[in-house]
Amino acid sequence: MATNPVQHSGPPITPTETPAASTTPPPVAADAKNAVKAAAAASASASGDATGSAPKAKSAKELEKEKKKAEKLAKFQAKQAASKDKSAAPVSPKEKKVKPGKVAAEPVPKYVEDTPAGEKKKIKPFDHPNFKAYDPIAVESAWYEWWEKEGFFKPEFTADGKVKDKGNFVIVHPPPNVTGALHMGHGLGDSLQDVMVRWNRMQGKTVLWLPGCDHAGISTQSVVENMLWRKEQKTRHDLGRTKFVETVWDWKDEYHKRINNALRKLGGSFDWSREAFTMDANLSAAVAETFVQLHEEGIIYRANRLVNWCTKLNTALSNLEVVQKELNGRTLLEVPGYDKKVEFGIIVHFKYKIEGTGETIEVATTRIETMLGDTGIAVHPQDERYKHLVGKNAVHPFIPDRKMPIIADDYVDKEFGTGAVKITPAHDPNDFSLGQRHNLEFINILTDDGAMNENAGPYRGQRRFDVRYTIQDDLKKLGLYVGKKDNPMKVPLCDKSKDIIEPIMKPQWWVRMKEMASEALKVVQDGQIRIQPESARKSYYRWMGDVNDWCISRQLWWGHQCPVYFASIEGEESDQSDNSRWFSGKTQEEAEEKAKKALGDKKFSLTRDEDVLDTWFSSGLWPFSTLGWPKTTDDLEKLFPTSVLETGWDILFFWIARMVMLSLKMTGKIPFKEVYCHSLVRDSEGRKMSKSLGNVVDPLDVIYGIKLDDLHAKLAQGNLHPGEVEKATKYQKSAFPQGIPQCGADALRFCMIAYTTGGGDINFDIQVMHGYRRFCNKIYQATKYVLGNLPADYVPPKSNKKTGKESLAERWILHKMTIAAREINEALTDREFMKSTMIVYQYWYAALCDVFIENSKAIIQDGTEEQKRSARDTLYTALESALTMIHPFMPFITEELWQRLPRRPEDKTRSIMLASYPTYDAEMDDPASEAAYELLTECSRGVRSLMSEYAVKDGARVFVQAFTDTAFKTASEQLQAIQSLSGKGVAEVQILDVSAKRPLGCVTFPISSEAAVFLYVKGRVDMDAEIEKAQKKLVKTKGFLQKQQKILNDPAYKSKVPAETQETDQKKVLDLELEAKNFESTIAQFEQLKMETTGLALWLALAMASTPIIDRLPDEILQLILYEAMREESPLYLEYCLDSWNRQYMPPPSSVNPDPTPMPLFPDGPASRTRSNLKRKRQHSISVVDLDDSSSETNNNWDGGGTTRVVRRRDHFVDQYQAAHLKDWLCANSTCRRFRRLGKEQFFAAKTFAMSTHFPKRLSNYGDSSPFKLSDADKKLFLERVEHVVIVDNNAYSPRQLMELPKSVGAFSRLKRCTLLFGFRTGDAGELIISAVNGPRALHRWKVRSDAEESPEIEPRADAGTGTGTPHHENREAGGNEPKSHQLIEMPEALGQLLVGIGVSRTLKMDIAVSLDSVWNRYLSWNKQLSSLVQNIYPILRFRVHVLARSQADRKASKVQKS
Repeated sequence: MATNPVQHSGPPITPTETPAASTTPPPVAADAKNAVKAAAAASASASGDATGSAPKAKSAKELEKEKKKAEKLAKFQAKQAASKDKSAAPVSPKEKKVKPGKVAAEPVPKYVEDTPAGEKKKIKPFDHPNFKAYDPIAVESAWYEWWEKEGFFKPEFTADGKVKDKGNFVIVHPPPNVTGALHMGHGLGDSLQDVMVRWNRMQGKTVLWLPGCDHAGISTQSVVENMLWRKEQKTRHDLGRTKFVETVWDWKDEYHKRINNALRKLGGSFDWSREAFTMDANLSAAVAETFVQLHEEGIIYRANRLVNWCTKLNTALSNLEVVQKELNGRTLLEVPGYDKKVEFGIIVHFKYKIEGTGETIEVATTRIETMLGDTGIAVHPQDERYKHLVGKNAVHPFIPDRKMPIIADDYVDKEFGTGAVKITPAHDPNDFSLGQRHNLEFINILTDDGAMNENAGPYRGQRRFDVRYTIQDDLKKLGLYVGKKDNPMKVPLCDKSKDIIEPIMKPQWWVRMKEMASEALKVVQDGQIRIQPESARKSYYRWMGDVNDWCISRQLWWGHQCPVYFASIEGEESDQSDNSRWFSGKTQEEAEEKAKKALGDKKFSLTRDEDVLDTWFSSGLWPFSTLGWPKTTDDLEKLFPTSVLETGWDILFFWIARMVMLSLKMTGKIPFKEVYCHSLVRDSEGRKMSKSLGNVVDPLDVIYGIKLDDLHAKLAQGNLHPGEVEKATKYQKSAFPQGIPQCGADALRFCMIAYTTGGGDINFDIQVMHGYRRFCNKIYQATKYVLGNLPADYVPPKSNKKTGKESLAERWILHKMTIAAREINEALTDREFMKSTMIVYQYWYAALCDVFIENSKAIIQDGTEEQKRSARDTLYTALESALTMIHPFMPFITEELWQRLPRRPEDKTRSIMLASYPTYDAEMDDPASEAAYELLTECSRGVRSLMSEYAVKDGARVFVQAFTDTAFKTASEQLQAIQSLSGKGVAEVQILDVSAKRPLGCVTFPISSEAAVFLYVKGRVDMDAEIEKAQKKLVKTKGFLQKQQKILNDPAYKSKVPAETQETDQKKVLDLELEAKNFESTIAQFEQLKMETTGLALWLALAMASTPIIDRLPDEILQLILYEAMREESPLYLEYCLDSWNRQYMPPPSSVNPDPTPMPLFPDGPASRTRSNLKRKRQHSISVVDLDDSSSETNNNWDGGGTTRVVRRRDHFVDQYQAAHLKDWLCANSTCRRFRRLGKEQFFAAKTFAMSTHFPKRLSNYGDSSPFKLSDADKKLFLERVEHVVIVDNNAYSPRQLMELPKSVGAFSRLKRCTLLFGFRTGDAGELIISAVNGPRALHRWKVRSDAEESPEIEPRADAGTGTGTPHHENREAGGNEPKSHQLIEMPEALGQLLVGIGVSRTLKMDIAVSLDSVWNRYLSWNKQLSSLVQNIYPILRFRVHVLARSQADRKASKVQKS
């Protein structure tokens, strides 16, 4: 294939104004005409140069033409420049036009509740402004106060005060910290708990959900201290302990109310009469009782051990309150109290001198300041480098009196670092154990506020991180400094103050854990307590098997002060680490009695320990202290142990395990029978929610919505550092650019439950939650519709049992209802929360709303009275069950809508929360009806999917083809249901059996092995655009697929990645493969549709062109054309009306029958022309009318005499039929009327139209009786559909015919593309048309066959136009029809006028294909004129020229032409 001689890749020139479409060609500008003429003249003169002849002198006329050409060209260039300037100028924005007649919706007024607090809500009508559509504020108003006042949340006992027969269900609410607002983690846990609580209450059990708050010692004190400093510039010490604790109580009361308000707004069905607080009198008594008992038993003891010390808060911390910050190397961190950032993530090497020798030993540390507390150096006993030093002492460089023994211990890794380890027993957990084993000295070098104490020698009084720098300088002066380097490490931070945690030895109260942990492990192992998910249970086993003693002392003022007293004896030293001097008691008097017994006659005074207990100590008593313990109460007797503890997995060890241990120890019972650990809620980026990051989301902000500015304002009101406020503000802008939309409590609850998989953490996304608000609206509107279709006096049946009169749709929805009830009960029992939401969501959305309600509309409108009554009763039952089923998830909207439903006779239920929860009913389980109706729903789903994908909004024609007798019967009987479920846009649905052929012009959606759906899209979609879109997606998918396969095939991946992950990744590959196959299928479908459309267009064109073109069409194209002609509904189906035709069939010659004779098609006469015979006839032949037979004198008036040819490409034979009286048949036969009725829709749907240059003339000459004569309506339809015209002519020297084309082509009002094919062999034209239809690339890639590749010629016609039977192109090559010289000169100008005439709108895409085969090589001068024409016309029109060569010589000629 030769390359284009001229290629232009610049953008097309865009007109400032596009001409309006019309049926007449647009006028050609005078300057454009002159430019074309000048170009033609210049081309003619240039042709002489190319042939090598001497240039002739220019005449005065020629000089005048050149002058005009130059003037026009200058004008054109000036216009171009002006156009560029105009396009470069700024364009003022256009004002939005308001559509006439469209009235802006009135804003919904703010809802004002007029129901008195605590009374049952006054139901507003649906036409109320706040109830026309779903408004969560209006819907959720007033119900909670009524529920609470009526006592619906309290546990219900039998008349004699016992638990109901169905048992009890008790949850003690994990107490939120009374430190401020709730966050989405609380929203998750509370939603899960309330689902279980409401579900069990509706099952008829005695149910209690007990609320409460935790005093949160360190968190609350930290918040209040910060607030006090900002507001009054005071510390707690300025107020004193008593006044400060009073301040915290005032603060607690305020925020406690906020928390309870949020819990109420979330819909939590708590029994508020039993609310608890960890510092209430009874719970404080429980704390004292537990401490005293455990202290007396020796389980609680006093010891001086390492603790996590926060120098900012001056208290010990639990491991939970310490954050491990990972560093990859040297990092500067901010530390409270320091102006400059401090260096971390490095390791410093230095040396100690060995006493009495000149040797040194090198050690390393990440905390160089701790070397002031070093009391020894450890080496490995087998390390040859240091064996001779074991037993000797190292000398401290800054504290000369301190000798540090060098010891041997297997703990040391001799291969790591220098193999020598400095030991600081009082400031490192690992060194602490080494110091105990080797009796090293424990020296504390830090004060409580992080300064160096008297043990630090010359550094006393300096701050710890100041010493970090000065001590390195001092080591350098002594020559003991070696160097430092990056060191990846973890730095412990206080979660509250962000201070660097220091391990410091402090005398504290500790709890021995081994024995209690052993008992707590057994009750889980033997199944008394079930922990879910399995990962949490495994973590529990791991931690309980290796538990350490628990430090319960906290150096705070807010909390439970330790009920223990120190006895100071007169005349003796006071050592507070001496456990024998401490006496516990619930009161001081009780402690004094114990001290007197122990100390005898010694005089002493008691001082209460100022420390408070770890918050987790009181929280560990929560399940039984909230029910009255240590008192003996009815609640404790009837409701303990509790049923379920639901909480986050991150406090499994700190709270859950301790509750089990303390409950077993103090009550002898397990605290709960089941533990469910939910995931952590992280932000949309996967980060843990933290106030300092600004990603903590308040559930109330989600319920009511909040603007971005208000979110920022809430940050300013908090306790954040200004730097943290800035960081948090930045996150809020990115995560909530429009603020948080109003979602409502129901949507929030449902979303959080749907997030719960029992697996990984949850990445919170507000857009997902807002999507569930739309689900609430779906529920609201569906119920509103049902209520609107129930008569005013409607009374539902007494029960929801079947009557036996239900339709298929009713049996189906009742089956779906009972299966959903069974599955959701199973899911909630198994704590598969996400699955439960999916079940109820699918029942509401996919079954009730999208299917049954839609189907019931037709029955209620058009059915008999009995059918209407049955449909309404079933609709009521399905809706009632749906509301009760989803109530535990969405309590507010379900109460609002349930209260509007008419009650069944004798039903006195006051609230939906007291109604019975749906259960499985075997009578409604009907899998046969399900299978039958699923076919209909899947068909409608397929129709909707296709209509959505291809943007078919109305007038859709749908075909459903059933592949089994059962499916065909069901679909036929339920035709109305299919159309109803498919939507209003469906105009017609036809059911086809398995024997029917695939409908043409359709895309398909395979339903199952039983059926497929077809949507007619021909003429309604841009097939090229759809193919291109699918191809892009296919390329992208294949890229992902290759990338994933590369990962899976990596040997390292197979050996290192867990099997579960590999299985997940393998599923991704399968999904991508399926996705790729779907895209390939889509592309194939549209390719098929293009071929069908092309077939229709080509048939029209070719039937008016010449039979040799049809003879050379590719097999697949010919088959499509012929198949289209065979279809009964096609206008081309002639029905073999052989009353006027010769009923003869000519078999092909063979060795047995070399001279066959014609055979009758219907040997039994006209009566045998049955449908079956016609089908058999279609299997072996087809007639093609040749309207381009020049031998027929009556060709143009259809008087017969033309030749009808039957073509079989593969066998290369021709059957001939002689046609007679065709005109009479076409005019008189009913098929002609069928053509006029059905032909327009089929025939004129094609967007591509191929025609010869003879077409305009021939079309205008056809008689009025011709079926191809277009009426005005047909012509308008046809001209509005076509977007691409292909003009083909094998002569390429018909200037007058070209001159006529603009008038015809310009009539196509929506034309986007025009392709001109000139000068090709007749046999190539068919393939070239297909290439042109497939686009410029396909046309450019098309390769002309060489002479050797030509397929055998079809038998020549006896009456061909030349009288010799030789095809046209061979006759021309022999010189029979050579173009005359004047035609060669006129041709470029005619072509130029055609281009300008067709493409004057400047939006038309043009392609010209010109052959340079051996027949036309002699006319290179003509082609040169064309090239010159292109160069001059291109500024006006943009088009491509494809020069296609047959041979190598032609390609060379093409290159010469380019030069």
